[in-house]
Amino acid sequence: MPRPLRLRPSKRIGENLYNGTGRNGDTTHMPTARTSPFPLRRAVLKTIVCCTTILPIAAGGAEPPKSPVKIVFLDQVTKIEAQVATLLQRHSEAAGPELPLLDLQIDLRLVERWMLAKAAEAPPDSPLPAAVALRVATLDSAGKAISRRLQVSLNALTPLQLDGLSKLHQLTYKLPEIKDVGVLDDVCKAVGTDLILAANTLPAEAKNMPSMRPAPVPETSHPDAAAAPRTLAELSTQATAAKVSPALKRELTALAAAATSAANDPKAQEDAAALYEMLSAADDLADGIEHGTGLDPVSRGKIEQQLVEGLALFTDVRTRPIGRGRLDTLGRYRATLARVQRLGVPPALREKLAPTFVWVQQNPDKGGHVLEAVENYLGQCARADARKEAAPLPPAQRKTVDGMLRQFATHRAGFLEDAADLGGSGILSTGPANLTTHVDAMRQLLDSVEGIERLPRAIQTLALYKPKPAGGMDKRAQAAVADMGSPIPSAGKETSARFIADVEQVAQLADTMAKPPAGIPPAVLKAFTHDRLAAVDARKNAMIGGLSSQLAAGKEPDRLDISKLQTLKAMLDSLQEAAEVHAALSQAEVLTRWVDWSIGAEQFGALLAPYEEATAGAFDGLADDNITPVSRWPEARKRYAPLIALAKEVGQYATPCAAFPSGLPGDLARLLTPINNQPFALERNASLAVGIWQRYSETADQRSADALFESMLAKLRKDLQLPE
Repeated sequence: MPRPLRLRPSKRIGENLYNGTGRNGDTTHMPTARTSPFPLRRAVLKTIVCCTTILPIAAGGAEPPKSPVKIVFLDQVTKIEAQVATLLQRHSEAAGPELPLLDLQIDLRLVERWMLAKAAEAPPDSPLPAAVALRVATLDSAGKAISRRLQVSLNALTPLQLDGLSKLHQLTYKLPEIKDVGVLDDVCKAVGTDLILAANTLPAEAKNMPSMRPAPVPETSHPDAAAAPRTLAELSTQATAAKVSPALKRELTALAAAATSAANDPKAQEDAAALYEMLSAADDLADGIEHGTGLDPVSRGKIEQQLVEGLALFTDVRTRPIGRGRLDTLGRYRATLARVQRLGVPPALREKLAPTFVWVQQNPDKGGHVLEAVENYLGQCARADARKEAAPLPPAQRKTVDGMLRQFATHRAGFLEDAADLGGSGILSTGPANLTTHVDAMRQLLDSVEGIERLPRAIQTLALYKPKPAGGMDKRAQAAVADMGSPIPSAGKETSARFIADVEQVAQLADTMAKPPAGIPPAVLKAFTHDRLAAVDARKNAMIGGLSSQLAAGKEPDRLDISKLQTLKAMLDSLQEAAEVHAALSQAEVLTRWVDWSIGAEQFGALLAPYEEATAGAFDGLADDNITPVSRWPEARKRYAPLIALAKEVGQYATPCAAFPSGLPGDLARLLTPINNQPFALERNASLAVGIWQRYSETADQRSADALFESMLAKLRKDLQLPE
C-alpha cells in the first residue's frame, strides 16, 4: 500500500520571495502538514477552505487588488534593502576571511533587488515578472548553498574562487537596463558562471549542468484540426490543371509563375507572400467556376470575366491595388465556396445539390441556414449508412423498425427534391424550413430506431435489479415500440419515446458503474471518498432498483435519482483523475528542478484541498442520502478543472526532470538556462500567480486573496482552452 505523500518544506517557491524567508536563513515557520495525497500545511488549508469554498466566493464580487505583483515585489525590495543595510554595517566592522562571504551575500541581494525593482514596473502582460520570480528564488537557493561551502573554507579560498567573487562584485556596479527577459538571461548566465568559480565546484558538478528544461510534449492532433496550408507547388499544380477558359487559365499560370519567382528571390519575400495569398484565393475561385458551384450560366460567365480581369491587373505591380479591389468583390462567393468545400459533399451528391448552392449564392441572408441544413443532412446520412447489422428483435418490433427506416428513406429523398426546388415559382415551392423539417425527422427516426434496437439489452441489464411488477418492463416495451411505429405525432408516441430513452439511460448508468473503480491508490480513495464506496454502492443499487420498478409500473422515473446517478458516475470517473494528480504531486521534488516551474507539492496541495474535501463530502452525501453536497459537486469539479489539468500537464515531465541535477549544481544550471522566448510560458505564469496568491492568503486581506484565486483560475482556464 503506497504511503501518502508527506510534506517537506518548499525549497524554491515560497522561500525569500513569498513565504517570508530571510536571506540570513531565518524562516517564518508554519505548522506541520497533515497526511494526505494532496499535502498542505494546516494553516494554509484553513485559509484556503475559508476563501475558496465550493459555494460562490463570499467576497461579493471583489476585484483583484491593483498591481498585486508590484505590491509583493516592492515589499520584497524593501526587505532586501534592510538586509543589505545590516550586512553593510557588519562589513564595515569585519576583517580578513569574513569579508568575501559578506561581499557575496551583499552582491547577490543587490542583483535580486535590481531584478525585483525592474519587474515591479513591468506592464501587466510582460513576461518579466514571472521570469524574475523564478530567478530570484534560484539565486537565493544558490547563494545559501555557496555560503555554506565558503563557511568551512574561508581561510583557504583558491585564486579561482576569489576571481569568481570579484567578477560578481564588479557586475553589481554595472547592472544594465532591463529591456526584456533576454537581458535578465545574460546577467543570470554571468552570475551563474561567477558562482561556479566561487563555489569551487567539483569537475563532475561543473559538467553535469544541462539545460534545465524538458522537451515539450507534442500536442495531440485532433481530427477537426485545420488542414495544413497548401504549398506553393501544390497551388501552382492546381492552377495549371484547372479546367477553365483559356483566358482564365493563362492568368492563373502567369500568377503561379510570378509567385514562384518571388519566392526564390530573398529580396522579394513581402511580394511573394502577397502573390501566394492571391494564388490561393484564385485557385479556390477557379475550382468553383470549374464545377459550377453556386453559379448559374449567367453569373458563371460574369464571375469568370471578373476574375480574369482582376488577376491581370493584380499580376502587374503597377495596377495591383486595382486588381485586388476587383477580386475583393468576389469575397462573398469565395466564402460560400469555402463553406461548401468544408461540407465534403461527394461528387455525385454535389451535382444533385448544385441548384441549392446557386440559391445560397443568390440569397446570402438565408444561405447560411440552408448550408447548415445540408451539413446536418450529410451527418444523418452518414450515420444511417454506418449502422451495423441490427440486433435480433421480436418480429413485431423488427416490423416497426423496418417501417421507420422506410420513413427515413422517404425524408432522405424528399430533402434532395426540396433542395433542388428552393425558391421555385410554383405555389408549392419550398424554402429553408422544408429542409430543416426533413433533417429533424431523419434524426428523430434514427434516434428511435437505435433506441428500439438497444432496448432488449437495456431491459436485460435492469432485470438484475428485480423490478416490480414482474414482467411489467417487457409489457411496457412492447406497447412503446408499437406506438413508435406510427408516423403520426401523438402524446402517446412522445410518452413511449421518453420511456425507451429512460430505460436506456438508467441501464447505461447501471452498466458503467457495475464495477468499483480499479487501480486507484488506497490513499487517494481514502482522501476522496472517506472510505464510503461500499455504502455508496449499496445506495446506487437501491436507486437503480427503484427507478427500474417505477419504469416497469408505468410511472415517471424519479429525475432527482437519475441526476444523482449521473453525478456519481462523474465522481467515480474523477477518482482516476485524482490518482493522476496524486502521481504528479508525488514527483513534485523533481519537477521543481525545472527552470520554468516552482510550485511544490505543498502549494499545489493547498490549492486543491477544497476540491478534495468537496468530493469526499459528495461521497458522504450519497452514502447518507444528503443531496446538498452532491448537487454542489459538479460546480466544484468545473471550478477546479484548470488546476487539475495543470497538475496533469506538468506531471508528464516528471521523468525527464528526474534526470536533472539537484542541489547547488541544479541551481547553477538553472541560472545558465535561458528563459527568453522559450516554451512553457504557462508554467512560468502559473508559478508566479500561485506565489502572489499565497502571499495574500497569508495576510488578513482575504478579500484580495479570494479575488486573486478566481483571477488565477480564469486565466488558467483560458490558457488551457477549457470550456467556460
